[in-house]
Amino acid sequence: EGEKGGERGGGEGVSRVELTDGWYSLPALLDPPLRCMVSVGRVTVGTKLFVSGAELVGTSDPFHPLEAPPGAALRLCTNSTRRARWYARLGYQPCPAPPPFPLPSLYPDGGTVGCTELVISRVYPVLYFEKTGDERKVFRRARMEEREEERYQSKRQCLVESIYSRVHQSFEEEMMEEEENKRRELRGRPSLSCMMNTTTVRDLADGEEIYEAMESSFDPQAFYELLSPSQVAMLDGHLQRLKQEREEELARRAREAIDQVGDQLPPPNRSVVPLLKMRVVPLTTPKTTPSTTPITTGHGCILSVWRPSDDLQLVLKEGKAFRVTKLSASSGPSKHSSLPLQLTATRQTQFKQLSCGSGTCYTPRTCVSIGDLALSWLPSPRQHSLRSVPCPYGEFDTCGVVVLCVSSDVTMKDGLVCEVTIVYFCEQINL
Repeated sequence: EGEKGGERGGGEGVSRVELTDGWYSLPALLDPPLRCMVSVGRVTVGTKLFVSGAELVGTSDPFHPLEAPPGAALRLCTNSTRRARWYARLGYQPCPAPPPFPLPSLYPDGGTVGCTELVISRVYPVLYFEKTGDERKVFRRARMEEREEERYQSKRQCLVESIYSRVHQSFEEEMMEEEENKRRELRGRPSLSCMMNTTTVRDLADGEEIYEAMESSFDPQAFYELLSPSQVAMLDGHLQRLKQEREEELARRAREAIDQVGDQLPPPNRSVVPLLKMRVVPLTTPKTTPSTTPITTGHGCILSVWRPSDDLQLVLKEGKAFRVTKLSASSGPSKHSSLPLQLTATRQTQFKQLSCGSGTCYTPRTCVSIGDLALSWLPSPRQHSLRSVPCPYGEFDTCGVVVLCVSSDVTMKDGLVCEVTIVYFCEQINL
């Protein structure tokens, strides 16, 4: 929507302005890039602004502009705000969808990106992020994640089996003792201990009675031979019910034992989140890049997608152009990074595929020879000019054989010592 900005002061400390659509006015809060534009005079009193996706802060209830509560204001994001032309009409616009803002014009601290158009230059393997119990953050590749999942489930299964084995042993001892006491009690009854004739046995018509009579007899095998086929079926049914009841009781006791262990037993599933990272570049190559451009056009920026669906991964391929809405912008991993801008997909992010022309910053992958790469890094200008090997984004793809892997400790810039693996790599040599 077209808005008119009015500055309530001057200097670099301006963080609050007043916006009006010609009828009503409302305070607005500025983020750091917008405050910088106010301080340098790019946004002054009378400047018309195109605002998209502004957030209402200070209250959660709707209100009339003339009855605005104290503290209510609009929070503007630079990545969703642009200066409008002087003849732009104020108020709501006919098309509410935000226009695509160029990728090089986005700011790391500029808030939510309403819309941008980009080309996927590189798609990196999916990473799996896990936050362990000791608050460590770990990223793993797919193969390492499979190994970690197998190790985790094996360790948990061993703990569960040890608990179950202990409960099962205790339960079996208890059942054997109970059966022995019951057998002694039944054998002490004269009416049951003398049931060894065919007529008395044939009169039994219940599985439980048959079982008790057989347990009380001094020769259970001889007693079993006196049973009719129907009595054998009733006895088997009773034994099956006893077995099922004991299994249910054993499972209940095992669950109680596992619950008593509590935090000592890890949960069945780990908290692992897949992460897809892509390097994206502008859809169109800008003719000139101002010195204030917040990102390096040639390198683009990294776009992260948490929990990407399988269908989305099939669509996001290298060389394809997309119009993307509702992205979150943030700074790079460090202030010395060559990619100060990072984009992250949100729950409202949508990807719409576009046709990709020839005037983009996209550079297809090529297989680079190690020899040519080494030759291009020679210090001599004459030797350096013999072969020019392009390495877009500071990366290259090659093919060869791993000769040796050596683990070594490396001291980082911040003094932290990390263990790294040095890989000795050799390409094929045609003799």
